Amino acid sequence: MNIERVARQILNGTPEPMRSGLRRILRPFKRLSLEQRINIGLGERPAYAFCLYYATLEAKRLGYSRISALEFGVAGGNGIIALQTYAREIKRELGIDVEIYGFDSGAGLPKPRDFRDVPYLWQAGFYPIDETKLRARLEGAQLVMGDVADTAKTFFDHYNPAPIGAAFFDLDFYSSTVEVMHLFEADDDHFLPRVYCYFDDITADGLGALNDYTGERLAIKEFNERHEHQKFANLYLYTQHELWQRRLWVFHNFIHSKYNTFVMGEFRSMPLD
Repeated sequence: MNIERVARQILNGTPEPMRSGLRRILRPFKRLSLEQRINIGLGERPAYAFCLYYATLEAKRLGYSRISALEFGVAGGNGIIALQTYAREIKRELGIDVEIYGFDSGAGLPKPRDFRDVPYLWQAGFYPIDETKLRARLEGAQLVMGDVADTAKTFFDHYNPAPIGAAFFDLDFYSSTVEVMHLFEADDDHFLPRVYCYFDDITADGLGALNDYTGERLAIKEFNERHEHQKFANLYLYTQHELWQRRLWVFHNFIHSKYNTFVMGEFRSMPLD
């Protein structure tokens, strides 16, 4: 019996409000591997687990020994703590070390610059960080404090990070997202050929009325228009019933020296029946 397939079918056939309860029931099911649990969204912040796992798996197949994961917009710190937890488990399974960096100003959201920052949805001061409390919970993860417009420019020089394999965008604003995207214009050796990304603020409820002309979606669109060989692209999975799955993207560097290196692992054939 394919346990992952059965669990996925059960979850996909269950109305959204009941899925979280089913996940809690399935969570301790020991026969599920880490990859299986990640694929069906078990655990906290399943998008963080998904992006980090597949980034490290990509790195392993390409011969890297360590990668970096970046979170843009730390807020209370729950995301970076989740990354620490997943990084430990992934290290045990795949043997890849993960450096974790969280970018935040420390003062909450800045003042929106114009309509592109969606001021009817977000305001200055939202999501402040309790830096002292959070630092007490960090186990190797590093906070990159300051205006992201400045810290993104100096990040590689100051921290010399391992190649970036995963990035989590939770800056809310168009203007802030544009600033950190300049980081992705750095030399190829700072990145895996495909960087798994999660954009938290590309969907909202009806009153949010998010669209392609404001916020993170506009930042993505403009980046792609400016770059011929580097693109942020949707990740199309076999099933995408969950909200977090619809927020998954991949940064592709089509001219990266390792972009075309085969990573699927095994030889494939389809013998005649």
